[in-house]
Amino acid sequence: MAVYSHGVTVTWGGTTYQEVVSCSLSGGGDRQGRDSPWAASQGSLQVGCLSSTGTNFGLCGTRESLSVSGGGISHSGFAILDEITAECELNGVTRYTLSFTLCD
Repeated sequence: MAVYSHGVTVTWGGTTYQEVVSCSLSGGGDRQGRDSPWAASQGSLQVGCLSSTGTNFGLCGTRESLSVSGGGISHSGFAILDEITAECELNGVTRYTLSFTLCD
Protein backbone atom coordinates (compact mmCIF):
# COMPACT_ATOMS: atom_id res chain seq x y z
CA MET A 1 0.00 0.00 0.00
CA ALA A 2 1.27 3.49 -0.80
CA VAL A 3 2.70 5.64 2.00
CA TYR A 4 1.74 9.31 1.93
CA SER A 5 4.83 11.44 2.31
CA HIS A 6 3.41 14.29 4.34
CA GLY A 7 4.84 15.38 7.65
CA VAL A 8 8.51 14.58 6.97
CA THR A 9 10.73 15.98 9.73
CA VAL A 10 14.49 16.35 9.28
CA THR A 11 16.70 17.62 12.11
CA TRP A 12 20.48 18.01 11.82
CA GLY A 13 22.67 19.53 14.52
CA GLY A 14 19.66 20.87 16.39
CA THR A 15 18.19 22.57 13.31
CA THR A 16 14.79 21.33 12.17
CA TYR A 17 14.28 22.10 8.51
CA GLN A 18 11.01 23.77 7.62
CA GLU A 19 8.77 23.12 4.63
CA VAL A 20 10.46 19.88 3.53
CA VAL A 21 9.28 19.13 -0.01
CA SER A 22 11.48 16.13 -0.80
CA CYS A 23 13.62 13.64 1.08
CA SER A 24 15.74 10.83 -0.36
CA LEU A 25 17.55 8.40 1.94
CA SER A 26 19.82 5.73 0.48
CA GLY A 27 22.07 3.20 2.12
CA GLY A 28 23.36 -0.33 2.12
CA GLY A 29 25.66 -1.42 -0.62
CA ASP A 30 29.29 -2.35 -0.04
CA ARG A 31 29.73 -4.38 3.12
CA GLN A 32 33.22 -5.32 4.27
CA GLY A 33 32.36 -8.86 5.29
CA ARG A 34 29.51 -11.25 4.90
CA ASP A 35 28.56 -11.11 8.58
CA SER A 36 29.79 -7.57 9.26
CA PRO A 37 27.38 -4.60 9.45
CA TRP A 38 30.22 -2.10 8.82
CA ALA A 39 30.47 -0.40 5.44
CA ALA A 40 32.86 2.21 4.10
CA SER A 41 29.85 4.18 2.83
CA GLN A 42 26.94 4.24 5.26
CA GLY A 43 24.64 5.99 2.80
CA SER A 44 23.41 9.45 1.92
CA LEU A 45 20.49 11.80 2.43
CA GLN A 46 19.21 14.61 0.22
CA VAL A 47 16.64 17.02 1.58
CA GLY A 48 14.74 19.57 -0.48
CA CYS A 49 13.15 22.36 1.54
CA LEU A 50 11.90 25.90 1.19
CA SER A 51 13.91 27.23 4.14
CA SER A 52 17.46 26.49 5.21
CA THR A 53 17.41 28.70 8.30
CA GLY A 54 20.19 27.69 10.69
CA THR A 55 22.41 26.21 8.00
CA ASN A 56 25.03 28.00 5.94
CA PHE A 57 27.95 27.17 3.65
CA GLY A 58 30.38 27.46 6.57
CA LEU A 59 28.87 24.29 8.08
CA CYS A 60 29.81 22.09 5.11
CA GLY A 61 32.09 19.30 6.31
CA THR A 62 30.61 19.36 9.82
CA ARG A 63 29.44 16.13 11.51
CA GLU A 64 26.28 16.45 13.62
CA SER A 65 23.42 14.27 14.85
CA LEU A 66 20.69 13.58 12.29
CA SER A 67 17.09 12.49 12.68
CA VAL A 68 14.64 11.80 9.84
CA SER A 69 11.05 10.65 10.30
CA GLY A 70 7.77 10.63 8.43
CA GLY A 71 6.65 9.62 4.98
CA GLY A 72 7.72 6.03 5.54
CA ILE A 73 11.31 7.06 6.36
CA SER A 74 12.95 6.67 9.75
CA HIS A 75 16.64 7.15 10.53
CA SER A 76 18.76 8.52 13.35
CA GLY A 77 22.52 8.73 13.66
CA PHE A 78 25.23 11.11 12.56
CA ALA A 79 25.79 12.81 9.21
CA ILE A 80 28.21 15.20 7.55
CA LEU A 81 26.78 18.12 5.59
CA ASP A 82 28.39 17.85 2.15
CA GLU A 83 26.69 20.49 0.05
CA ILE A 84 24.01 23.15 0.04
CA THR A 85 22.35 24.16 -3.22
CA ALA A 86 20.05 27.15 -3.53
CA GLU A 87 17.91 27.25 -6.67
CA CYS A 88 15.64 30.16 -7.38
CA GLU A 89 13.15 30.57 -10.19
CA LEU A 90 11.52 33.64 -11.67
CA ASN A 91 8.22 34.44 -9.91
CA GLY A 92 8.68 31.33 -7.78
CA VAL A 93 10.35 30.40 -4.52
CA THR A 94 13.91 29.51 -3.65
CA ARG A 95 14.38 25.80 -3.08
CA TYR A 96 17.27 24.53 -1.01
CA THR A 97 18.81 21.08 -1.39
CA LEU A 98 21.00 19.80 1.43
CA SER A 99 23.20 16.77 0.80
CA PHE A 100 24.50 14.67 3.68
CA THR A 101 26.78 11.65 4.04
CA LEU A 102 25.67 9.27 6.77
CA CYS A 103 28.35 8.12 9.21
CA ASP A 104 28.76 5.89 12.29
